[in-house]
This record gives sequence, C-alpha cells and structure tokens, in this order.
Amino acid sequence: MRIIVAAALLALSVPAFAAAPEPKTEDDKTMYALGALVSRNFKDFKLSADQVKQVQVGMSDSLTGKKLTVDMDKQTPKVQEFLKAYMPAHPGQPEQKDPKAAAPKVKPDQKTLYALGVLASKNLNDLALSPAQVGMMEKGMADTLAGKKSAVDMTAYEPKVQEFAKAKVTAAGDARKAKEGTAAAEYATKPGAVKSASGLIYIPVRAGTGASPAATDKVKVNYEGKLMDGTVFDSSYKRGQPIEFGLNQVIPCWTEGVQKMKIGGEATLVCPPSIAYGERGAPGAIPPNATLVFKVELLGVTPGTPAPAPAPAGK
Repeated sequence: MRIIVAAALLALSVPAFAAAPEPKTEDDKTMYALGALVSRNFKDFKLSADQVKQVQVGMSDSLTGKKLTVDMDKQTPKVQEFLKAYMPAHPGQPEQKDPKAAAPKVKPDQKTLYALGVLASKNLNDLALSPAQVGMMEKGMADTLAGKKSAVDMTAYEPKVQEFAKAKVTAAGDARKAKEGTAAAEYATKPGAVKSASGLIYIPVRAGTGASPAATDKVKVNYEGKLMDGTVFDSSYKRGQPIEFGLNQVIPCWTEGVQKMKIGGEATLVCPPSIAYGERGAPGAIPPNATLVFKVELLGVTPGTPAPAPAPAGK
C-alpha cells in the first residue's frame, strides 16, 4: 500500500510571520534553533528568497486555518514532481560541481510552491506553536539561509529542540488517541460490524465470492484512506488505478482485515493506531496515534508461497 507522503521529505518547516527580534528568552532561543534546523530541509531545493516566501505563505494559510487558494488535489502531483527533480537521487549524495548539471529540471510556479508549503505545514500541526514562536523560528531559518552567524549555540540548543518537539508531539498524540478512540467506537455499532481482539473494526459493505486471501498472498485492491476528521490521505481511486502488494507487507490492520474479504467484496476497515502507524504516524500524511478508516475493494488474489514449516526438533 502506497501512501502519498511528498511532504515527508520535509521534517519541519515554517510559515510566514512578521520578522521577530533577537532571541532573548530560553523559549526564543529554542524556537530560533528550530528555525535553523528547518532551513536544512530547503538546502537541496535551490529555492530563491522569493520562492521560500511563497512556500511560507502556503504554510501560514494552512496553519492559521485560512481558506487555501489552490486546489491541493491538482497541485500535489506537481509538488511530487518538483521534489523528485530537486532532491538528490540518493540521500547524502554530494552536490555536483557543474552548475548546469546540478540545475533542477522542474521550475515550480507559485501555486506549486504554495502547495509545497501547505503539505509541509502538516509536520508542524502537533507542535501547536504560537504566532510569536513561529516568528522566532522564521528568524532562525532566515538567518541561516542568508549565511548569517547563528544567534544561538546550535550544539546546545539542538537537543532542546528535539526535547520540545517530542513533548509536544507526544501530548498531541495521546490526546488524539483518546478522542479518536471514542469516535471509532461508534463504528462498532454499525450493522454487521465486528470488532476483533486487535481493535480492528471490520464492516462488510458488499459480499464477494470465492476463497479469502491468506496473509502470504498478493492482493489487488482499490482503496481510500481517511483520517477520523474525513481528510483523505491516500486513494487509489484518485490515482486512477488499483494497486497490488503482498498482504503480509502492509500494516497489521490490512493484513488482518483483508483476509476476511472475498474477491469482488467491499469492506470498511477502522484501524486503531496500535495496528496502523502507531506513535510515529507517517510524516506529512498521518499524525501520531491516528485512527484510520479505509474503504477497500478486493479485486483479485494471487496465491503466495507459504513459509516453510520448521524442521522437527532434534534434526
């Protein structure tokens, strides 16, 4: 199962707020250091100052709840194309010395940059930053990209940034798990719903025919994945083609749930975080401790090769 995680290439980023003063308090310095770390994510994109500003506008609109000015369904593929062209072929690959050889093949327009900012902002949601904190973070990013001397000792403050982020994300994840667990329980009351010991809620929508797949089989499916708030984070329908994968190569919720289906059938799988993406989530697409809801249509099954039985003891 493939999840669109274009924004996963950006671990963190910043929205555009008014320039902040020099960092004075511990919180200021931590936010400034966060901005300096954020700037590293833009290095390989070769963005100009104006392009970075457009990315920040998209992030700011998204983080402050404003109505987005672009159609994200149309722009997300363009962002993916942009990322692929601008990033090194392999992580850590050294830059080429020939400027022509290193030049990006894709020139992003303003809408693509804006959409990049919107996607990148998803990585900041759980930090719950105030406008003042975002402004200080932006200053750290701007100073670093401009080649200015850092206003803080990064060796001392990088660990503080990690500690700050971990605490924020953990708290948000715990709250999300509790809230969504209550909401997910309502699915268990739907007609035909069955809740298993793992926490999976399986709801048959349309019966199929024939045998059910085994965990070692390869399956062909169409699917749509949503967060509990209705946000679609991945969809084979939007891509216009089904996908095939080994049933034992995906999240446990799918391995368990799809084995209950038959070819031609459709079901809803409600997956608690413990059998989905857990405490880490999928950066840019699925937040930590998120409960997921999948619409799944089983289109075909290719028998796999079962694992060999263990040899008898003593032989």
